[in-house]
Amino acid sequence: MTLYVITGPPCAGKSTWVRQRAKPGDFVVDLDRIALAITAEGTPHHDYPQHIRKGAVLVRKQAVAVAVMSSRDHDSYVIHSKPPKAARAVYKRNGATFVHLSAPLTVLIESTSRAASMGDRRDWRMVRRARRLTIVINM
Repeated sequence: MTLYVITGPPCAGKSTWVRQRAKPGDFVVDLDRIALAITAEGTPHHDYPQHIRKGAVLVRKQAVAVAVMSSRDHDSYVIHSKPPKAARAVYKRNGATFVHLSAPLTVLIESTSRAASMGDRRDWRMVRRARRLTIVINM
């Protein structure tokens, strides 16, 4: 089966892309979903404290290892906005298919603004991050 690594800036549609393709029984690693799973119910999406994010990153590392093993028998999806070189090497060594999603900066800003208007408090932090990732990716 296939190990998919989905990359791209915030609000580029990574989670949506996975949601449209993953089937029950597929392995999905999503840092945002992990963070929500390890904090109190009712914590707003993308608005968890730093110590929860750090814990979620540790859990994601283990989940990625399981996703890699699982991809031998099932499709596995790993959402990793901007994987560092070492992580890319691990993914490549295990035959990953990379899917990079992006959008024009105006669309990313519109998406983050829409998310903010729906109560997602990541708002301009996400816009700044989207700008940085878009600049790095387009170089």
